[in-house]
Amino acid sequence: MFDYGLRDLFKLGFDALHLRFYQLERLLQDYCHEVATHFSAIGIESHMFASQWFLTLFTAKFPLQMVFFIVDLFLAEGVNTIFHISLALLQDSKKELLQLDFEGVLKYFRVALPRRYRTESNAKDLIHNAVKLKISHKRLLQYEKEYHSMKQRELESQDPLERLERENLRLRETIMRLEHENDDLAHELVTSKIELRNKLDSTEDQLESALSSVERKTAECSELEEQSKILREESEMVKDRCRREMTRLESELNRSKALSADYKKIVSDHSKRIDELQKKYDEEKKLVTNRVSDCDQCSTALSDWLVESPRKRNGVATLDSPDGGPTLTIVDIMGQLEEKTREIHVIEMELAETKLALVQALCHNQELVGHQMSASVSSETANKPAWFKKTMNHLSEKVGTPFKNSQNHNTTNGHTPVPMTDH
Repeated sequence: MFDYGLRDLFKLGFDALHLRFYQLERLLQDYCHEVATHFSAIGIESHMFASQWFLTLFTAKFPLQMVFFIVDLFLAEGVNTIFHISLALLQDSKKELLQLDFEGVLKYFRVALPRRYRTESNAKDLIHNAVKLKISHKRLLQYEKEYHSMKQRELESQDPLERLERENLRLRETIMRLEHENDDLAHELVTSKIELRNKLDSTEDQLESALSSVERKTAECSELEEQSKILREESEMVKDRCRREMTRLESELNRSKALSADYKKIVSDHSKRIDELQKKYDEEKKLVTNRVSDCDQCSTALSDWLVESPRKRNGVATLDSPDGGPTLTIVDIMGQLEEKTREIHVIEMELAETKLALVQALCHNQELVGHQMSASVSSETANKPAWFKKTMNHLSEKVGTPFKNSQNHNTTNGHTPVPMTDH
C-alpha cells in the first residue's frame, strides 16, 4: 500500500485514481487509436471499466491463475504493470469491442472478457503480450504533468468566489470529519483506559491468587519431600532387614538341605542293610528248608515242634551238618532264625524312628521360621501403611514356600516315614 503507491488510489477525492484513468486514456490513444476513437464515439470513459483493474489488481472478475501471474509482475515491476495488462486486454479484444455499442461494451467488460482467460494458455499469452509492450516512464510523467496542468486551468477558469466557497465547504467537511474522528478516538481512548484498568485489576487478582497457590504448592512440595525422605529411609531399613532375613533363611535352608541329605544317606544305608539281612535270612532259611526236606525224621520233628506248646520246644531233635561240622539241633536253628528276624525288626524300628524324628525336626524348623518371619513382619509393619504390610506379607509367603516344598519333597521321595504303630 505504501511502497507501491496503492494507498493514494483510495484517498479522499480519488485524485490519484483519476490521474491513472487519464494516463490510461492517453496510452490507449497512442497504442490502440481505433479503440480509443470508438470509445469516444459511444461515450465510454476509462473509469467505467478500469476502476476495478486499478483498485483490485484484476482480482474482482478474472480467474485466479491469471491473477497470480499479474501479482508476480506487479511485485517485480510496480504500478506500470497495470497499464501493460490493461493495454494488452484492450488490444486482445479490439475486434469484439469495435463491433459493440455502449451497453454491449460494458457487458463485455463485465462478463465476456473474464471468461476468455479461464484457460491457462490464454492467460499466459496475455501476460507475454503485456510484457512485450514498451511503455516508458517519461511518457507517464509527461501525462501526469498534463493532467495537473489541466486541473490547474480548470481551477483558474472558475469564478474565484465559487472556488473559494467550494474550498470552504470542503474544508468544513474536513473539519467536521476530523472532529467526528476526534470524538471517536476520545471515546475509544476512554473505553480503552477503562478496559485496561479492569484487565489490570483482574490480572492483579490473578497474580495474587497465583502467588498464594505457589506458596501453598511449595509448602506441599516440602511436606512431600520430607515424607519421601522418611519413606526412603524406611525402605532402606526394610531392605536391610529383608537382606538379613534372607541370609538367615538361606543358611537355614542350606542346613535343612544338609539334614535332608544326611537323612537320605541314613535311609539308603538302612535300606541296604535291611536288604542284605533279608537276603541272608532268605539264604539261611532256604538252607534250613533244604536240610529239613532231605530228612523225613527232621521234617516230622519240625512239624511236631511247630505244633507243640512252648514248654515242649526243648526237644533234642538234631540235624547233621552236611559239611561235617557240629551237629545242630532244631532248636538252635530256629533260635538263630528268630534272632535274625528280631535284628531285622530292630533295624526297621530304628529306621522308622529316624524317619519320624527327621520329619518332626523339619516340621518344627518350618514352624519356627514361619513364626519368626511373622513376628518380624508384624513388628516392622505395625505402624506402616497398608501397601507396606501387603508387600511384607507377600515377601513372607514367598520366603516360606521353599521349606514347604522341601518338606513335601522329603516326605514324597519314595521314603515315606512309617509311623510307630505300623510296626
